[in-house]
Amino acid sequence: MSITPGQPVWIDLGTTDLERSKAFYRDLFDWNFSDTGAEFGHYHMVDAGVPVGGLGPNMDAEGNIDASMPVWWTVYLKVEDVDATLAAVREHGGHVHVEPMQIGDMGRMAIVAAPSGAAFGVWEVGSFEGFDTEGRPGTPVWFEALTKDFDADAAFYAAVLGWKNVPMGEGSSDEGAAAEDGAGMRYVTDAAGDDASAGLFDAAAFLPAEVPSHWRVYFAVPDTDAAVEKVLSLGGAVVEPAQDSPYGRVAAVADDLGGTFMVIA
Repeated sequence: MSITPGQPVWIDLGTTDLERSKAFYRDLFDWNFSDTGAEFGHYHMVDAGVPVGGLGPNMDAEGNIDASMPVWWTVYLKVEDVDATLAAVREHGGHVHVEPMQIGDMGRMAIVAAPSGAAFGVWEVGSFEGFDTEGRPGTPVWFEALTKDFDADAAFYAAVLGWKNVPMGEGSSDEGAAAEDGAGMRYVTDAAGDDASAGLFDAAAFLPAEVPSHWRVYFAVPDTDAAVEKVLSLGGAVVEPAQDSPYGRVAAVADDLGGTFMVIA
């Protein structure tokens, strides 16, 4: 499907050890990496036969690798105008962490946060359209924000990014199963049914006090249990054991540097 404004368009991993992260994800997902060169801080483009995301070192203000920053996947949402989006972010209670940056002729980006503090990127498309959305193994297939301030964030995503905030499962063939599975929790998606590409989960009662609101990425795998075993064999960890859901068998894991993500069959 084509990517419309407000939907996820890209992901990247900020890491403290570029070669180690490349080795982990190459072995897990059979990814390929292309170095964009010194001009772009040796940011690597990731593909699995189709565009997947990016990988780059965490840098401090002087351009040195910052080992104090966590290894983390960042989700980028598509916008038509970065400057207008940042004005809306500020107007609706969000925060701007990184001001707009021009990335060659590919597009413009910035890093912002919702009122809850959950950080994400915004991407204004230039020559680069974003990642593949066909759901192939090794590619990102779902994205969600876990928030400790659901009401504020729901209003924010609607006002700033045009989200419809549809209750999970509404308008899809899985509506009944999703409603039963979601009983007692609040979860909305950016659009209805098959047009949905991202979700917002009320995680106030779920996240420990020390864990902030955040976004997370789901990667498609042929077999969730096999993927979990592979993660462990590569020095990673299980964050949430594999379990069945109306949408597939899913688990939360971490790479060998602590970067967390989801796998789903």
